[in-house]
Amino acid sequence: MIKFSFKSFETEHFGIVKRPFGTIKLISGNYSVRGEFLIDSGADITIVPKGFGETGLGFSLMEGEKVVNLGGVGGGSIPVVMRNIEIRIEDEVIETRIAWALADTVPLILGRLDFFKKFNIEFRESENNIILQKVIHLEP
Repeated sequence: MIKFSFKSFETEHFGIVKRPFGTIKLISGNYSVRGEFLIDSGADITIVPKGFGETGLGFSLMEGEKVVNLGGVGGGSIPVVMRNIEIRIEDEVIETRIAWALADTVPLILGRLDFFKKFNIEFRESENNIILQKVIHLEP
């Protein structure tokens, strides 16, 4: 079982709000970097900003590489490139696809694709924590 805590943030319109964050390590080839990711059950995919991908994961845009626009709340979109990496949380390693944003205007977000199917995830805001329980697949 892995446990993360909610973090409190002061907002202009809602006062203090709690958001689920976890420290996660990303690995790409010989590069690895840790970050504080918002654990977002509403996000389809994990996303990292441009500078984080460049300096922490050694990403660079290759000639002819496919750039797609990833949409978000409110209809806005941001150009991204899909990458395959490993995510490490404590002793768990998960191969996953992520979106590397070609801008630094996005936060670190841990989305559902490839990651959420490996864990049962409970958002326990009243207890101020998030519980990740690894899914065990039993052979028939």
